[in-house]
Amino acid sequence: MEEKEKLTYSTEIYTALRLIKKKFEAAGLELDRRYLDYFGEMCPRCGGAFKVYRNEVKDVATVSAFLNMEQQKGIAYCLCKKCVKEFSTYTASKDAEVTERRIFEKVPDLKRSQKPSRKEIELEKRILKKIYGF
Repeated sequence: MEEKEKLTYSTEIYTALRLIKKKFEAAGLELDRRYLDYFGEMCPRCGGAFKVYRNEVKDVATVSAFLNMEQQKGIAYCLCKKCVKEFSTYTASKDAEVTERRIFEKVPDLKRSQKPSRKEIELEKRILKKIYGF
């Protein structure tokens, strides 16, 4: 990973991040924050840039995470307001692939060694539903 200064976020984002981290830990999973901490100036879903002032990322709509069961961890990232508005269950699979690809480009060791099977994807979905409570 290239040498970068750590990014910061609003209190609301850190509060949400702490909650997500606790939920992942309760499920026995680590929450990896490297993308968020060092490359979070870009929304990984759409590729759009967030405003950043003195290393503080602005205009973030929400914190999210996806699972990489191969590494037994969640990978945290932020989404922009436009992406949160556009997100739907109809585009979720395509969105996930794009988001993961952009994150893996910045933090390559998070990349899966192989594409997850349908069974693995279903397991990840069940765990995420439990973590997020829906």
